[in-house]
Amino acid sequence: MELILGFLITFGAPLLAIVFIITSIQKSKKADEAMEGLISKYHQSDREKKDLLRPHIVKLLKEKAVKMPASDIDAFLKYQNVDLIKELCEAMYHNGEISRTGNYRYFILNEEKKKLKPNKTSPPKPEVVDVKAELKKYKSLFEKGLIDQKDYDAKKKEILGLQII
Repeated sequence: MELILGFLITFGAPLLAIVFIITSIQKSKKADEAMEGLISKYHQSDREKKDLLRPHIVKLLKEKAVKMPASDIDAFLKYQNVDLIKELCEAMYHNGEISRTGNYRYFILNEEKKKLKPNKTSPPKPEVVDVKAELKKYKSLFEKGLIDQKDYDAKKKEILGLQII
């Protein structure tokens, strides 16, 4: 017994310090695990918030029918987290849910504007045909026996713009 008391007196303070450090480390690990749980819940709730915001953003853009920056969308929705709105709008743009301009203004084309939007391609220009050269080409093919009289006459009428009956 005296041996144990002597040991505790000699090594008691350092031993208590070691026990305290070990306990602190264990508590720290539990705190870290708890913090990680909170962080994952926070991210999960962000995803849920984004899912809830999607229809509101679409509705707002359809109602306003103007190109809006994320800050204006945030202000109209009174959400007060512009970064989250920007992130969500970008995801919606890449998913094809909304459109975006080069300067990051978001919008939705309504059906009327989609239909009224003119085709930017011009109608094909009629091909300018050198009638004389074309007739010579087909006459040459006929003379070589590569096409018969019927084919030559049909092509000649086509080139001259005459209707084939």
